[in-house]
Amino acid sequence: MRSFGSYISKYLVSFAAFILILLFLNAVVFGLTFQKIVTEDYGDSSPQSMSEMTAAAATPEQLSDDAVQKLRQNHIWAIYLDADGQCYWSVDLPDNVPESYTIQDVALFSKGYIEDYPVFVWNTDDGLLVLGYPTDSYTKLTSNYFSIAALRRLPLFVVGMLGLDLLCLFLAYYFSKRRIIHNTEPIDFPLLMINKHQKNLQTAPGTGPKDIAPVLFILYIYFLNIL
Repeated sequence: MRSFGSYISKYLVSFAAFILILLFLNAVVFGLTFQKIVTEDYGDSSPQSMSEMTAAAATPEQLSDDAVQKLRQNHIWAIYLDADGQCYWSVDLPDNVPESYTIQDVALFSKGYIEDYPVFVWNTDDGLLVLGYPTDSYTKLTSNYFSIAALRRLPLFVVGMLGLDLLCLFLAYYFSKRRIIHNTEPIDFPLLMINKHQKNLQTAPGTGPKDIAPVLFILYIYFLNIL
């Protein structure tokens, strides 16, 4: 029986290569699955990009035609509020969305929704720009606070659990193969003996070594099961 050290030296490289290939395949599948979503939802039409573009093209009097066209291409409505919460102008504002707000209203929707529309705000020198996206486009975390201690511990937890999982997989593979080798040793031994002494067997014509070897093997398995 080979030692544990020699087993690791022979199979650890192939095991590590298998894990790397598996991770690579996971990365490829992830990229193919989320490529379009990442490029669209976090590209030029993302809330950050659209807010910057709209704020640069906005004045209290109006919004440039190019900015209005880009908003409509992405199905985004907009409203520009003054310091008192009153509307300067709006673009494609839904009928169920109000045109004036109190300070309390602004505090509520600034991190959430207006009538189920996910909204994103941008502060300017003249007021507050509000962009509303379709209801099925983004979800927002209204209670967006996290423990710093938990965030610092999270990478260590992920790396530790990944290493533990890999170790468990390797040990499961090692002991399963060791058990298979142990269980097949009683079968390997008679086969080895038969092959070693087969040429020395002298029998009558029609009962040569090729005929006797299977019989001996079957008899061995029979008595092994009885014992």
